[in-house]
Amino acid sequence: MPSAHAESPARQGHDGLRPVGEGEKAVELRVVHWNVYGASDPGNIANFVSERIGPGPTIVCLQDIKRASYNVLVGLLKPASSRFSLDLREPSRNEGDERTMGIAMFGFGLPISSLELLDRTLYPERTFSVLFGGAFGPIRVVAFDSLAGIGREYPVAKASNFASIADYLQLHGAELDFLCFDANGPKHDSMDPGKLEFSLLSDKGKVKKLALIMGSQKVHKLSDSYVEYLRSRGEAPTRDPLAVSYKTGRPKKKQVEKRYDYIMNARRWRVTHCEYPYEESVAATADHSAVIADFEPA
Repeated sequence: MPSAHAESPARQGHDGLRPVGEGEKAVELRVVHWNVYGASDPGNIANFVSERIGPGPTIVCLQDIKRASYNVLVGLLKPASSRFSLDLREPSRNEGDERTMGIAMFGFGLPISSLELLDRTLYPERTFSVLFGGAFGPIRVVAFDSLAGIGREYPVAKASNFASIADYLQLHGAELDFLCFDANGPKHDSMDPGKLEFSLLSDKGKVKKLALIMGSQKVHKLSDSYVEYLRSRGEAPTRDPLAVSYKTGRPKKKQVEKRYDYIMNARRWRVTHCEYPYEESVAATADHSAVIADFEPA
């Protein structure tokens, strides 16, 4: 995989945890993924995140972040390492406000070794592929934010964007550890990937493009971390959605609960806990729930 813009020593902070020796019990890794909404209060976001940093190494992925908020968050959270997708693609003078939001990655007890965007997507700065180092060895985290909007061209662009992301995941599948994303779907949730229902009407293909990322036709070997956690507990809920990460519609009208936000993990990781603290996330001025998961080497 191409390596670009390695983290400078000045940005990496502390050296982090030492590698786990033979015969020692591994420390758990925590992954926090959160689409926080561009107008969220960075102080509230920082308070929420700081209270949920794990006792061991922690990776925090925040989506829909603007440059000013990112700078505030770095100052308040003081991570060992941090990078911002707009470091690799700044908006031009004539581009609109929609090009001013990106994805931030923070490592607590973990250095960042390299990073890149998924260049073939429509909004590359809404994607991020980051390689962390540290106690567990190399950890590759890929994140993306689904396109959202209205109009005749939007559904076509959304499907095309999913296809480009799927291409990247297929090409680099053996190197992936975690996938963090807001899918803006599916229409119906299920523990069985084959029963997920995708509703993008403009996607006329036999296999929907989002199904290549999270359905039974997915082109990689990562699994839905929340589903894996439920299975580890012997649970098989049939509720739809399995958990709430977003509510469509306006608060004063009827809202529909959805699970739009995901962490997926490679087989070398075993999930020990996963949760969607929706109410606490919204209270912190976000419109999506964070997804928080703990892992240990399988």
